[in-house]
Amino acid sequence: RLRLPSFALVPGCLVLGLWDLLQWALATLVLVYAPLRIAYVHKVPSHRLGLDVAVCALFFSDVLVHLRTAFFEYQSGTRQPVLVACPKRIRINYWRTWALCDAVAFCGSLLIAAGATPVWLFYGLMSAKLTRLWRVDSLGKVYVRTCRQHLSKRTKERLDTAVRLLHVVFGLAGMAHCISCAWYLIGTVDETYWSGFDLDDDGALYGDGVDVYRYGWVAREQLQGAPWWRSYMLALYWSVMTLSTVGYGDVTAETWMEQMAAVGVMVLGGMSFAFLVSSLVDIVTSASVSQRNYEDFMSAVRDYMSDRHVPSDVAYRVIRYFEQVYPRHRKYDQDAIIKELPQTLTRALQIGIFMDLLRGVPVFAAGGKEALEGLCEVLRPFNVAPGDIVCRASEPADAMFVVIKGELDIFERGETEPLLTSPLLSGDVFGLHVVVGLAHTRTHTVVANTQCELCLLPRADVDRLCVRFPQLRAVLRSYALSRLPKAKRQESSKWEQNVHVVGDAGASRRSAESKEGVSIASSVENSKHDRVHGIASSMTMHRRTHPHGADVANAAGAGSDALDEGDSALVTPVGGSTGSEQEPMGEDSDAIM
Repeated sequence: RLRLPSFALVPGCLVLGLWDLLQWALATLVLVYAPLRIAYVHKVPSHRLGLDVAVCALFFSDVLVHLRTAFFEYQSGTRQPVLVACPKRIRINYWRTWALCDAVAFCGSLLIAAGATPVWLFYGLMSAKLTRLWRVDSLGKVYVRTCRQHLSKRTKERLDTAVRLLHVVFGLAGMAHCISCAWYLIGTVDETYWSGFDLDDDGALYGDGVDVYRYGWVAREQLQGAPWWRSYMLALYWSVMTLSTVGYGDVTAETWMEQMAAVGVMVLGGMSFAFLVSSLVDIVTSASVSQRNYEDFMSAVRDYMSDRHVPSDVAYRVIRYFEQVYPRHRKYDQDAIIKELPQTLTRALQIGIFMDLLRGVPVFAAGGKEALEGLCEVLRPFNVAPGDIVCRASEPADAMFVVIKGELDIFERGETEPLLTSPLLSGDVFGLHVVVGLAHTRTHTVVANTQCELCLLPRADVDRLCVRFPQLRAVLRSYALSRLPKAKRQESSKWEQNVHVVGDAGASRRSAESKEGVSIASSVENSKHDRVHGIASSMTMHRRTHPHGADVANAAGAGSDALDEGDSALVTPVGGSTGSEQEPMGEDSDAIM
């Protein structure tokens, strides 16, 4: 068991999740606040210093949290990530990933909070704080990957669509916000730059004699003394209008810096518009194709049920099955892909899909790697809808089942409440007694409680594998016998001992007859009397535990014709090929098997 250092935080824990959520909100705040501080340096509220100090403190705290957070890494030759909690390796991993980004953002916040920076350095440091935006995208990807592991397939599709839309909306909103702040800054810088220069006589003049080229758009709109939010709203209006179209014309670019900025924004707007349209078309098309394929398939199923005059209850079960199972999100045909693969690749694919599952089942894991690979080749996956009956008690059986996903309940024959051993979960097996020859009928009824994915393992395939791997048969039979109730195990052992005793007595009798030279007629009569007496005594003792002991004893004394052919018949139950002696054992066997 892995023991973490006292200071280490495990990825996925509640504390770290809440802290990452706080950093996510902080990075978004920086995206909104930093451009405003750059553009409206003289107009932002007076409490800006406290906010800078708070941001600086949170940045520094995030550095400490990173230095105390374990991480996962993939090692060579393994599929599962390994948790690394070594303090030294945690520090090395942090220096390689987020150290530079956090250092730039933290130092910029610290200098700005100190208030001892010139204007040009102030602009640069505030821009450096925007590096924290990388955390927004990174944390978003991490949480999407984490959430996808615990969601259904249909919900994963919806989550992917929502995330793609949020990326587009968030990107466009952030770009419009930054452009609006830059547009206001260009207007104020241009006003300051041109205020001390004389212009030519042919410059265009307003009615009051002020040259139009002398001031930027902030001065032309007379916003020098207006509140900062009024200037911001007008700048945001211009940025959105220019990004989406070519502008309305009420706020114009008339200085050379404004014109250069307007050209760049229009080019960026054209590219953004093309990206937005292509993204939306891709999202809508992918969703509509998947939905259309599902609707076409379900329409074909309903037409088939109608043309064949299928009973309504059966048709309802079929339609419900496809509604639960049909993968709307898939854009591929799994069966067609497997059919096109050569045999070697098909075998490798089957092993890659089912090997980890079978390794988690103790009865299969004990058979060895080669036996596991053979089992992977013969597994037949199928799906079960909630409420469907997988197998019924007393029905003939020739296969066992492995649960891949879902929950199943076990019911006694004629009972309505599931057993305490329910439910069967991923990695559980049932029907093992059937494939090892200890039963020929199902002992319990198994019903799907949720949408389930199972694998069928036929007895014929298991028999072929046991010929190749003899140790597999011994492991399966031993495990199946261990799951029997104690009384049934003792009964089975006594039955086999009685059979061997009767067989040995018959062999000894025949040897004695040949040695003594007794006549054939007298030997037959004496042997019949002895054998009937011995079998009756043995069956009288055995009847107390064996449910069919009386029937076997009566069969033993039924007549001399049956006894003459009795030696080979009595030894048969040891091999487990007749149903009359095996069914009682199967009926009381463990339900999970």
